[in-house]
Amino acid sequence: MSTLVASMSSPRRLTVKKAGNGKAKAPRRRRRQRKRPQRCGTEVELPGKLFGLHELKRRGHRIELDGRQKIDGINYYVLRLTLSDGYLTTLYVDPKNWLITRRRDVRPLHVDVDPTPTTIEQRNSDFRTIGGVKFAFASSETDLQSGKVLETTVVRSVKINPALAPSMFEKL
Repeated sequence: MSTLVASMSSPRRLTVKKAGNGKAKAPRRRRRQRKRPQRCGTEVELPGKLFGLHELKRRGHRIELDGRQKIDGINYYVLRLTLSDGYLTTLYVDPKNWLITRRRDVRPLHVDVDPTPTTIEQRNSDFRTIGGVKFAFASSETDLQSGKVLETTVVRSVKINPALAPSMFEKL
């Protein structure tokens, strides 16, 4: 194998390989490969957000029934959800209406400030049917170890597939 240097505006190195008959093959220029944007793997995939529980398996996630647990007088069905990246979350199904009304995660509250994991519970309530789909119009997140309410959300309205102007997707 030998290396040739061609003089142009800048030297380019080309590799020449000897063919089986002793003749040199013509050097090939390598195509410059475009850098493709990398996926950072931080997509948020939680049931009830963009897809249903029935779609978990084909999306690479695993769900298991982990018995029942009584919380605040309700005997919830407990579902352990393991996302394809290994993240574990627990969903609580209310047996009266079959809705996921609680979710618990063990994770740091602010990983940059304090990486110590804590149990954070999200509670969903005020479910309303819009376009045949139930949406939680109220939710709150609480640190179960301290009892501190971290966040509350109230949804004012939900619009299903509204018309969007193409200009919304143009770069500024």
